[in-house]
Amino acid sequence: MKNSWSVGCGLSEGRDRTWSAARRLLWGGIVLVFLAGATGEVTPSTSSTPVPAQADPTQADPVQRDPLLKAVEAELLSAPNQQKLSAGEAAMAAQLSEKISAAEWLGPLAPVALSPFFGLTCLSGLALYGQDLIPGTNHLLQNSVLRQPAVFWSLLVLTILTSLPKFTKVSKPFAQVMDQVEAYAGIVILLVIRFFGQPEVGVEPTVVQMGMFSVSVDVLFAIAAWINILVIHGVKFFFEFLIWMTPFPMLDALFEIMNKAVCAGLMTLYAYSPVAATAANLALFAVCLILFRWCHRQTVFYRTMLLDPLCVRLWPSYGQVGAGGLAVFPQTACGPIPARAPCQLVRTDSGWELQMRTWLGQLRSCQITRLDELLIRRGFLFNTVSFAGDEQIELCFSHRFNRQWTQVEELLG
Repeated sequence: MKNSWSVGCGLSEGRDRTWSAARRLLWGGIVLVFLAGATGEVTPSTSSTPVPAQADPTQADPVQRDPLLKAVEAELLSAPNQQKLSAGEAAMAAQLSEKISAAEWLGPLAPVALSPFFGLTCLSGLALYGQDLIPGTNHLLQNSVLRQPAVFWSLLVLTILTSLPKFTKVSKPFAQVMDQVEAYAGIVILLVIRFFGQPEVGVEPTVVQMGMFSVSVDVLFAIAAWINILVIHGVKFFFEFLIWMTPFPMLDALFEIMNKAVCAGLMTLYAYSPVAATAANLALFAVCLILFRWCHRQTVFYRTMLLDPLCVRLWPSYGQVGAGGLAVFPQTACGPIPARAPCQLVRTDSGWELQMRTWLGQLRSCQITRLDELLIRRGFLFNTVSFAGDEQIELCFSHRFNRQWTQVEELLG
């Protein structure tokens, strides 16, 4: 069997079929959401005729112009001489307007990351039924996609279908598979709202100069949304996974209720103050970014130990020992390799070498000499191989190769 650097059991063909079935179910619902939004009648808020390049900015459609920009212009034009805005004043007003617009888009990322379908359902509900309760004008909530009743009810159905399985430990594994697909679906829906739900006003998108390259604000938002949602969702998924492994059934339901409550609270904060919601999102993102790498390693470790035996039963070829090495996890840091990182233990002329590939493809290694005493033990959740020398090194590996124990001993011996 060809050796691979991936350590989990997500690369087998049978599991791909499971993922494919889950993807088809969720993406089918998402397609219905967008079809419903596309077929609904939307009253355009502006004319599709391009605005002349030299048009007076004070004569633009008031629905599309930022309230802060209008207030600044009104204050400046209320002077006795009714003078027009100078270039500097117009630039300042435009800059303030862009900051408010960024807050409107970055504010809902945290609740969408915690519960994608539920967060988007709350966002659509605010756009449909909460306009009278929201102070000021929020351009995102005037989006043509969010203001479709069919979109709201479709997202609500998807929320129920993906949330109910999380209340019991029996259905929780399936719900966690769906949860990973839901995170990417939330990103896609947000980008569709960003790129396709805005009215066409004939104005070129804002471009940010980054050295030799120029990038539009929409592209920067797409990148920020992708990173923000995946980081927060990844940390949340790890703690949800830990709770699933506990022997207390009510903890799963309690965690899901608390997650939905926090999501609703953040969305309520966003409705009243997008700037405050953006600050909360950035604070949560900073904390999750610090924990993300550690949480990711722990998630891969426990997922491998729990699912590898099941994968071997379903696909016996997955349990064959490859000549290239043994998939292991160090219990403690070994040189440049952190604890619980997915690694490969390979034979060398001088002993063994522990190898790890980073996300960028960089190779990290730790040498283990033959002078070290080797001890292999079987365990309940995982097996261990220990090297007792100048420094104690203990590596864990799953029950994936238990049926090939002789080959494991030959590889390590």
